[in-house]
Amino acid sequence: MKQISKSLLDDESIVGFVHLCQKSLENKKNKLEMVLRNRTESATHAQFKAIFGAWFDYLQDNERRSIDIIHREMKLKFLVRIYENEPVGNLQNMWAENIILWMERGAVEKALEARNRISLSWATKEQMCHYMYCIEMYYIEIDRPLPVIESKEKRKTYENFKKRMGLK
Repeated sequence: MKQISKSLLDDESIVGFVHLCQKSLENKKNKLEMVLRNRTESATHAQFKAIFGAWFDYLQDNERRSIDIIHREMKLKFLVRIYENEPVGNLQNMWAENIILWMERGAVEKALEARNRISLSWATKEQMCHYMYCIEMYYIEIDRPLPVIESKEKRKTYENFKKRMGLK
């Protein structure tokens, strides 16, 4: 029996999942068993979020701007390029295609609105690491390095991941 694991992040992914089930059931011999449960977060992703949170708290204190504004700026500065250059999965592809469609129609404001609806929750571990690396390098280049991660384990996880990704 073929096993499929699917994360349902929004209405579109739920619709896609239902469509997949319908397709499978077109063959009368197929039977489906579904197990629905709350998704657990991977340890690596949780560590990235902790590092990210520490950096953004630091930036909020030092730049006197809200975390939301800083986060939106960083997403538009770096995450957009990551998703546009190498989209992974349906959500990133649909996001990129939506922007292209609006641009082709000459609706620049609509394209910018679509671009601003980017979400870090769509990122793979590799993309998340690349995004964090871009933020880290940006602040180093403007001579305002981010704080060193206090936890040896979190710092080691991040450094090892950067090495595996060829980012260091």
